[in-house]
This record gives sequence, C-alpha cells and structure tokens, in this order.
Amino acid sequence: MKKRWLSLLTLFILAGQPAQAQLRIGIIGDQTGTADLDQAYKTLEQGIEKLGRSGPFDVFLHVGDLLESSRSEDQIRQDFQRAVGLLDRLPAPWHLTEGDHDVNPPFLPNLRPDRSRHELFKSLYSQRQPQAGERLYYSFDVKGYHFIALDSLEHLQTDPRWGNVFRARLSGQQLRWLESDLKTHLQSKGIIVFTHQPLWYNWGGWERVHQLLSRYPVRAVIAGHFHYSQRDALLDGIQYLVVGATGGRLKEASVSAGSIQAVYELNIRGREVDLQILPLSDASALAPPSRHDMDRVQAVDSVLDSLSGFSATNSVYWQAGEPKVSCGEDQPARLTLRQTGNPIDLPLDIELSVKSDQVQVASSRFLPGVCLDEPDPFQCRLAPGINIGISNTSMVELNSFTPMTIWEATLTARPQPGASRHLDLAVRMSFVGESGVAMQLHRSAGVKIRPCMTQ
Repeated sequence: MKKRWLSLLTLFILAGQPAQAQLRIGIIGDQTGTADLDQAYKTLEQGIEKLGRSGPFDVFLHVGDLLESSRSEDQIRQDFQRAVGLLDRLPAPWHLTEGDHDVNPPFLPNLRPDRSRHELFKSLYSQRQPQAGERLYYSFDVKGYHFIALDSLEHLQTDPRWGNVFRARLSGQQLRWLESDLKTHLQSKGIIVFTHQPLWYNWGGWERVHQLLSRYPVRAVIAGHFHYSQRDALLDGIQYLVVGATGGRLKEASVSAGSIQAVYELNIRGREVDLQILPLSDASALAPPSRHDMDRVQAVDSVLDSLSGFSATNSVYWQAGEPKVSCGEDQPARLTLRQTGNPIDLPLDIELSVKSDQVQVASSRFLPGVCLDEPDPFQCRLAPGINIGISNTSMVELNSFTPMTIWEATLTARPQPGASRHLDLAVRMSFVGESGVAMQLHRSAGVKIRPCMTQ
C-alpha cells in the first residue's frame, strides 16, 4: 500500500509540472560551389517554401555559403539582396553564419591576404545583424534557449580537411568571447552552436572548444560546408551534426550517399536532439547517415576523381574503319583502367560500361587478385585497400609505387558506327553502409577517338 501511495504521489507531482520545452529549428544549407548560382537561388526559394509548408518553426539558421565571392562586388551586393529577399519570406526570424564562399578572396592569398570579401560580407550582414559589424561571431536567444554563431573562417583559405588544417581553428580572441558568453547564459534551457566549417575534423584545434562547451548546457553543434548531411558523435552530451546543401553542388551519387537538395528540421526536447532531412522532392523526411559512412563516401568520391587521368593513359585511333592502338599498326585498340581502387575498409562493388557510337568492347576482364569473388567482364567486388597508397578523411592517393591495372578491354568497331568519335567509360561504385542501405557513387571518363591521316 505504501509503495502504491508513493507511486500515485509521484504521478501527481509530475502531472503538475510543465512539460519540457521543445524547440523547433529550421536549417538551410549551402548555395554555392555550383556553376549556376541563379539556379541555386531558385533551389533556395523552393527550400524556403518547403519550410513554410512544414509547420511552425521557432527560428531559422543558415549555415553559410549564401554568396559566391569569385563574383564582382556589385554582383555580390545584388546577390545578397536577392537572397535576403527570399530569406525574409521565412515565417520566423532567421540568422546566418558566414561560409568560405562568402568571405574568401577570389584568388589564393599571397603574403598579404586579401580580406576585401570578408569586409564586404560584414558590411552587408551588419545591416541585418548589427553585431556582425564588429565581428562575425555573435549570440541571441529564442524561447529561453541560447544560440551562438561561431566564425569558422577567421583564417581565410582554410578547411578542416583539405586546406591548412593547422589554421582551421578559432582564434584566442573568439575563444575568450565564447567563454564569457557561455558563462552569461549558464541558466539557459539549452545552448545551440552553429557555424559553417565542421572545425572538429581538426580535433587538435577543436578540442579546447569542445572542452569549454562540455561545461555548459550545450545540446548541439551544427555545421554545413560538406554539401551532405551526417550525424557525428554524441560527445559529453553534445550532438555534432552536419547539414547538406540547399542549392549547392552535389556529388554524383545516390540519395543514400548524400546527393539530395534539402532543408532541415532540428527538434530539441530536453537533451534529445533529432535532425530530419526534408527533401525538396516529394520524398519523405530522412534521417542523416552516420559520419562513418559519409567519410567512406567522401573517400570513394575522391578516388573517382582520379579518373581524370584515364584519357592520358588510353589512346584510341581510327584507321580504315577500325579502332587501333596507334596509326600504322594492326593491333586493336585497348583500354586499361588503373586510375581507381578501394579506399575504404569495406568491400566496394564496381561496375563499368563503355559507351560509344564508333566502338564496342570485344573482350574485357578484371585482372587476377583484384576481386574478392568471381568477377564478370564488367563487375567486380574490390577488396578493401586495393591499389590505394593513402586514404584518410582529407585525401586519397593511388598506389604510386606499384600501380595496378584493375581492368582491361579490347575494342572493335560497331557494325553501324555513328557520327560521334568519342568513348565514355562509366564507373559506378557502391558499398553497403552501417544502415544496411547501398551507398552508390558514379563518374565517367572520356577518350577522344582520333582519326589517322590517310596516305
């Protein structure tokens, strides 16, 4: 009876307490890195409309790369006004952090770095956010929660993976400001930090920031920059997150591997943090993949970049209606593929196809020792690490000491050749990630079929 009485009393007390406050945040990703900025802003407009239809939000965050700093100052001013006009359609206040495309100079810096784009962005954004006139890190409050926008680009032309990673960090001045701001808001319901570059990829520079954040009620740290979404570590109660693009350039990949234009919804209730990807297509909301899988996607995408060297090692000549190794020789033209490999720790499926009006494959094979199982002429399961010299979250390099030919083929003329004297090798790679879903990327490499001069 006593235990029952205590249980009822507990329920009565809990019923009299207000439910934990919930915060609903809309997030917009990058627009840049694309050759068509006009289309990127049209995608941004679609994203804003999507958020407007998705119910009430308390606040909206833009994680940077709103502008393209390679454009002229007049164009940048016009772009800013156009983008701001779109963001002002959002049904709640919006806030912005700067990205590398917003503030980096149009060319690599010399001994005296060009900060003109950085100053231009400050002057433009300060018209909306007065604190930005002095510095690009600032804070604000929403429904008892505290938000902190960090400046991840105090050092220009840096990147926590690809640039000078030792400079991809907060300055001592910004860190001191952050500590003071956190102390002032210790009693907040929760603290949300957002920035552009995921500086935690350079843990040597970020560790002191994390140690500071871990002493306060920080719920989430959100970044963009990568143009794909991922759920990073939950560390000391802080959920690290990366959101993808809203108009920015995407990888040549499947939706599961991050190739999706979207906006994002972040819900916070107590210590629970839930991120949902809201595709701009008719697809349903998605949960972000893990960092483990997206690091693998990045490595596979990097090794596919090596296909740019395929044409330099493969020549096809057209002689007397047949593809030849060279003019004046009777040997059939051949293709050899050595500009690829498996940069990850999981088996990687590769599928090849040759497309051409002029030629077709007479015979092909994957070479012995390359595949984990019995291959067919165009498909193979590559062993982890095959033909790779270096692979990490920053770069992938093929084995330059003993480069391996992965696949080879001989060519013959099509029975009814077309007009285009061009050959494309299409490469698809996929692996099964932690979720059990296949993550696929693709790329193509071209070879021009050169005519031989008639005697």
